[in-house]
Amino acid sequence: MQQNIKKPVIDEVVIVEGKTDTSKLKSIFTVDTIETNGLSISSKKINEIISISKKKGIILFLDPDGPGEKIRKKLTEIIPNTKQCFIEKKDIKKGKKIGVAEASVESIIKAFKNVTKFSKNNNSIEWKDYLDLNLNSKKSRIFICKKFNISYCNHKQLFKRLNMLNLSYEDVKKLLLVQ
Repeated sequence: MQQNIKKPVIDEVVIVEGKTDTSKLKSIFTVDTIETNGLSISSKKINEIISISKKKGIILFLDPDGPGEKIRKKLTEIIPNTKQCFIEKKDIKKGKKIGVAEASVESIIKAFKNVTKFSKNNNSIEWKDYLDLNLNSKKSRIFICKKFNISYCNHKQLFKRLNMLNLSYEDVKKLLLVQ
């Protein structure tokens, strides 16, 4: 006889790329999702996401690849306050696809334990101060991204994300001193 194990509940609607991502999340959580259908996200779907974000809240949980990052960028430009969670490419089973559906259950649970709130309108770090942080090396950017539970990104995106997280120059500087 199979026991009913109660799944953790996610109150927000989770934005994913496809049906296999929805299936994977529903096997782990009690959750509602909206599928973007990859990069071909329609205006109708975007309007639906905007509407839900005003009532219930959303979490962006997209693949850690180029298309996933493009969708994430597009939605964060349109929706000023989002919650986001990330998985790393290393947490995905080896294969052709690099996506949420291919990630381990443990890495997905970890991602949702580390949901991060982004706010588009923050200007907590000036560009000149960001440059002073000396994040030229990939190693330093990887370190910062891991510490703040965000996916690895280039300079420009990291600058935007640190501002969206409302982190100060001092916050990041302290962390870099520990590295």
